[in-house]
Amino acid sequence: AAFEYAVDVTDQTDPSAIDLLYADNATDLNKNSPSVDLSFTHQLSKLVVYLKTIDGSALMNTAVTIKGTNTQGVFSLADKSQTASAKGDIAMRMSDDGASAEAIVLPAESLADATLEIINGEYGYVYDLNSSTIITSFKSGYKYTYTIELDTRYPLSATATIANWLDVPGETATVSKDFKVYKPVGEGTLENPYTLEDARNVSPSSGVWVKGFIAGGYAGTTVGTFTNDLTNNTKVKDTSLALAESPGETIGAKTFPVSLPLGEIRDNLNLKTNPGNLGKEVKIKGKIGTYYGAMGIPDATAYVFIVDQ
Repeated sequence: AAFEYAVDVTDQTDPSAIDLLYADNATDLNKNSPSVDLSFTHQLSKLVVYLKTIDGSALMNTAVTIKGTNTQGVFSLADKSQTASAKGDIAMRMSDDGASAEAIVLPAESLADATLEIINGEYGYVYDLNSSTIITSFKSGYKYTYTIELDTRYPLSATATIANWLDVPGETATVSKDFKVYKPVGEGTLENPYTLEDARNVSPSSGVWVKGFIAGGYAGTTVGTFTNDLTNNTKVKDTSLALAESPGETIGAKTFPVSLPLGEIRDNLNLKTNPGNLGKEVKIKGKIGTYYGAMGIPDATAYVFIVDQ
């Protein structure tokens, strides 16, 4: 629409590119006016997060993400009003030492469902932005500062202040560690493929290698139809196979289903015509995603048998 400007703050790589400035003080001027002094003001909000640990231990590979906040909207050049059009996640810009993070965000009247997700080493923390009684909204032109103290033993402690040329009282809040960050054993390459546990935790991912043992196949289209009984090959479909962490797996829910496309891959891997493949260790390349109601490979593109040296 006319006199509207689209705003998108998803990409924080270059803050100056998304910092919306607006001036409306140049009024009652004409061609004879000697000069025009424009006074620009920030129309978005700025978040700054400072990180430290309660015991003084070093921060490790930190990352801060704002989740459930406004990411896109429309700014009216006529009356400076703003309308949010989408919510999502914003990866904040980290300082070189990993001790602080910044982001420019859209104003928000409510912080309900908005959180800060903080990664420090192998642990993740979640701070509920709506839990603060000091910072209850993001207003145009304001900078909001959060000081997050990570308890590397148990909880997360946070202090929150709001700054806009004025100092205000701070608030202290405490939340527990929320989750442990999964560190893959493999890299998803042919030389160092993902384990099945890796694959379940890094999905979705395309063009990666996964290794496992051929533990059986499926009689139907769910992992619950898993079977390793090859005495009657009519029970096993030739369009898929089941990988597992061990060749003797018997529980379908622990298997990793792989779709075998028509052609060489199906011809050489399927158990219906290649029962001797049962128990062999193999590397399979493809996209990790949902298949047969579980995490698996719905489109295998290559394979290599692992032969003991």
